Amino acid sequence: MNRKNGGYIPPSNLLNRNFIALMIIVFSVTTAFNMTLPVMSGFAASLGATGTLMGLAASGFAFVALLTRPITSPMADLFNKKKQYQFAIILLTVCNMGFVIAGNIGLLIAFRCAQGFALGVLGTVGATMSSFYVPEDRITTGMGIFMIVQVGSLALGPYVSLWLVQTAGYGACFTVTAAVSALSFLLTMFVSDVDEGREKHRISELFIKPKLSKFVCFECLVPAAVMCMFALPFACINSFLAQAAAANGVANVGAFFTVYAVTTILIRPLIEILGNKFGQSSLIIPCSLIFIVGLALCANATSLVMYLIIAVLMGVGMGSVSVIMLIICTGRVGASRRGLASGTYYLSMDTGFAIGPVIGGTIAAALDYNVLMYALIGPIAVAIVISVFGKKGMRPLVEADAGQGIESVG
Repeated sequence: MNRKNGGYIPPSNLLNRNFIALMIIVFSVTTAFNMTLPVMSGFAASLGATGTLMGLAASGFAFVALLTRPITSPMADLFNKKKQYQFAIILLTVCNMGFVIAGNIGLLIAFRCAQGFALGVLGTVGATMSSFYVPEDRITTGMGIFMIVQVGSLALGPYVSLWLVQTAGYGACFTVTAAVSALSFLLTMFVSDVDEGREKHRISELFIKPKLSKFVCFECLVPAAVMCMFALPFACINSFLAQAAAANGVANVGAFFTVYAVTTILIRPLIEILGNKFGQSSLIIPCSLIFIVGLALCANATSLVMYLIIAVLMGVGMGSVSVIMLIICTGRVGASRRGLASGTYYLSMDTGFAIGPVIGGTIAAALDYNVLMYALIGPIAVAIVISVFGKKGMRPLVEADAGQGIESVG
């Protein structure tokens, strides 16, 4: 279908200037955020936080992203995407600089929560913009590249941040994250505005005759539920891996994230081939079982080599499922509702990232990190059950509402 969004004409080739520029921006801004993931709970501990407060400092962003996503999702369909994206990058930069001056746990959590709002906009709007910067018949491939770029930032961000903390301290680490996110803003100048010439809307339109369907995409609930069950344990891995490894006598585990990201990138072509042949949803159970093996090994890891093997297993498991779920979500709606679909996907991920570290921190404080890793198998088992009994909710739909406007969100 040759779609036209206002004054913007979709490209005829996949690797066009806008898409490449956006992927560079996504990589840099996601790297800036991912640099904070493995060091935030340790930074909170240095300010005197323990247990649940450490988990809240690590996952506070996800709570805010979770609460604001129902608003930011339809906004991605209704309002100027490029301006929203630029605003979110500015806010992320301010928050990263705020961590430098945070002298108590309260201020840290405040900046972390503001960062969550920025993340809520970046994920939803970034995914939506990506779908407009690729040809209609290459959207699945474009979404796959978008997710790979996001995951690929894990190959650099956490490794660099852990190294910076060990060599120069938390202040230097957060200063670098602010610089990287500021650079991302400058790069947005090279991306075209997909909403140029489009009819303008007011935010009040969202609340005229409010319906839940304006804020959540019901067609995506099944894949979103699966994603939530994967995000919960993975958020705990992000937040507590360094502490768990240290408790087992293993240091310098930053390479875990690099191996995880590289595995996700390398496995993607195989996942695409298998998904096209057998269906995307058919890969969920095998990937789930691989992820479970990784969690079981993580509970007994005593060397860096073991953690790197676990990274490979989790790269195949979590890395594949996260891409598959986004593809399924965007494939179940028409062009005019992709913002809502991708927002629902990220809403489910936010839920897992919000509650995961809090629950994980409580379990680790009451018992230990090894018990926590075994407990994290539970949500993956739930994901398997959902995928088995919710197959109908995974099937792609015909773009019945393609070309519709504001009325499609109601």
